[in-house]
Formats: sequence, structure tokens, C-alpha cells
Amino acid sequence: MKEIKVEILSWRPPRFSDFTLTRPFDDFQRALASLGIDAVHYARIDEEQGLEEAVQAAIGKASIVCVVMEEGDRWQDRLDPLRKMMAKVSRKRLTLTGKSGVGLLPGGTEVLIDPHGETPLFLLPFSLPDSSTPTLLIITPGGEAVLKHLLKEIEKSILKLFNSRTRGQWVRMCGVEEEAIRKWKDEAALEAVEVKFFPAPAGVDLLVRSRQETSLKTVIETIQERWGTFCYSWEGEALEEVVGRLLLQHKKWLAIAESCTGGRISARITRIPGSSRYFDAACVTYSYPSKERLVGVPKELLQEKGAVSAEVAAAMAEGICQREGVDLGLSVTGIAGPDGGTVEKPVGLVYIALSDRQETIPERFLFQGDREEIQAQAAQMALEKVRRNLLRNKRLKTEE
Repeated sequence: MKEIKVEILSWRPPRFSDFTLTRPFDDFQRALASLGIDAVHYARIDEEQGLEEAVQAAIGKASIVCVVMEEGDRWQDRLDPLRKMMAKVSRKRLTLTGKSGVGLLPGGTEVLIDPHGETPLFLLPFSLPDSSTPTLLIITPGGEAVLKHLLKEIEKSILKLFNSRTRGQWVRMCGVEEEAIRKWKDEAALEAVEVKFFPAPAGVDLLVRSRQETSLKTVIETIQERWGTFCYSWEGEALEEVVGRLLLQHKKWLAIAESCTGGRISARITRIPGSSRYFDAACVTYSYPSKERLVGVPKELLQEKGAVSAEVAAAMAEGICQREGVDLGLSVTGIAGPDGGTVEKPVGLVYIALSDRQETIPERFLFQGDREEIQAQAAQMALEKVRRNLLRNKRLKTEE
């Protein structure tokens, strides 16, 4: 089958001209990759008059063209130029749809409604006389959120239109070395199955693809047997989504005391809608006095052990847990660099502790990379520590 190319066009007002759309591993691109579609290109349209021209150019290069609106804009205000553009590029007449509030759309347009916000998404398959392959035009007036909520329906349309037999599954891991999985893959000499590696903080993301469902299932089962403990998602979810779901299931509340991560963990947790049902509070305790004042770390302990120590990490976790009256208290303290490291305590040294009112377990990690990379790895491993606790797999693999 001819390679399917995708063009994603971001239609945004001029006030958003500094925004960069490219997200190599966003939900839509993950869904496309699981169908065997890797050729994805992003571009931005700032002016309304450039919409039709940009879409026409994209159709000349790609089989799937997706127009993503700026989230927050009222989609009804842009419906008229959208329907006119769709009619012109597809060369189809506008007809009345049965969907309330949508009105006229080109014939053959499928209207999907976002169950979370009642915002529509349009799927328009068409074939032009001068083209040997069909085209799928996707319009998301409600932004990326709508696109994400309706991914399963979009996948069905792509499979039907392009008759793709490739199936894929994402496996997201934390706390495992990529080299170990690569070694297994090379030694196994897999047939009819492709395993793609995507770097991830403190772990790796795998995309396992095959045109043979039985072969795909066999490889997934092997990965589960060997590294199931490290696999936090088999559906492409982010770790904060998985942790949030587990907190809800177990009816637990979480509070966090962050130092070297500077609020990164809290930001990830609160990115998930509904996190107020399980996330209580957070403190960024960067200085010695703030660790004493906000989470009750004894001054003597800080002076004796230093802020970056297993003992202080444990005291921070216990302190935030007790002061907020929650089920789980999480803490992170370390040296993110590029300065501040010593022979005894090098850059990348991080202690993560979790207190669950029964016991407090601090663990030592030595992460590699620049400041951003160390902070990202520490945040990821901290969330993984919460996940393991909720699954009763309390201790992580530590770096001695």
C-alpha cells in the first residue's frame, strides 16, 4: 500500500503567532503511528484568508489533512468559512445535516460530537478526479481536546477509507533500561512484527506493530511477562493519567513536597481534568527555611544530613502527609545542576520518598542529562513511585 502522509494545519488567530504546534508524541500522532502512519507534518495558518490555499496545498501532498482550531474559540463563529472551504476543496455541494447547530456541510461529511463538550468534529472523505487515492479531511473546530476525545472514531474512518491492515499497540515503561529491551528484540529476531523505540524520561515508550494480529499478541504477551512491572500503560496514556485513575480507584488523596523539580510533578497531576478529586496540595520547598516552615523538616536534620539526603526526603514526605492529613505524601529533593554537585553528591543525585501513613520509603537515584532532563526524570520516577505504591509494588529499582 502507498505510504499515507498526514498534514496537520493549526488555524490560529494572529495573537497566537508565537505558538509552536509541533508535538512529536501527541495523542493524535500516537494514534496514527499505531495504524502504521509515520509521515506526519505540522504547519500553522495565522490568517483566515490563507485557510483554503493552505488546505489545497496540503491535499496535494497528503492523504489525510487535519485542521486544528485554537482551543477556546467559539466554533460557531468560524463555521461559515470552514464549510465554504470544505466544499471548495472537496468539490462537493453543501447539504443540510441533521446535527443541531451545524447546518450546511458538504455531502458525505460525518459529524462527530465531543461527549465532553458537545463540540463537533467533521470527517469528510472524498476523491478528486485527478487523484488515484482518496483524501480524508478532518476539521476540529474545538481544538486538540476534541481531537483527543474522538480518536477512536477517527481511527475507524482511516481504517475503512485506506483499508489499512496494520495494527499497533503502545507500551509505556518507567524504570527500565532501553538497552535491555533492544537486546531482547535483537536476539528474538522478530518476524512480521516491528518494535519502534521512543525516548521517554526515566524509561522508554514502545510501539509494537504488525499486520498479523496473532504475532502482535504474542510479542505483547512476552513484553508483559518480562517487563510487566515497569509497564504503566498499554493504551498510550500518560503516567499522570494512570496515577490519577488509581488514586480514584483506591479513594486516596495525595500531597507533594517538591524541591529540585520546582512544581513540575504538581503541574503534571493538575493537567488532568478532575484531579481535584484526589490531589490535595503541593509545596515547592526550595530553601532550608521553607523545608522547616512548610513541611516541618527539623533544622538539625538539615544541618547534619543536608537537603539532598534520604533522611530529609523522608521527613518531607512525612511532613506534607501529616500536615495535609492525606493518605500519601510524596517528596523529591536533589541536585538538578548544572552546578551544585560534589564528589559525594553529584549533579543528578535525587532522593524520592513516599509516606503512606504505614511506612515511609526514600529511594536514591542518579539521573543523567541537563537540568531539564534531570527534572523530567525525577518527576516521572516520583509519579511511578506513587503508582507502585497503589499497586503494592512499593520499591523501585534504585541507582546505588
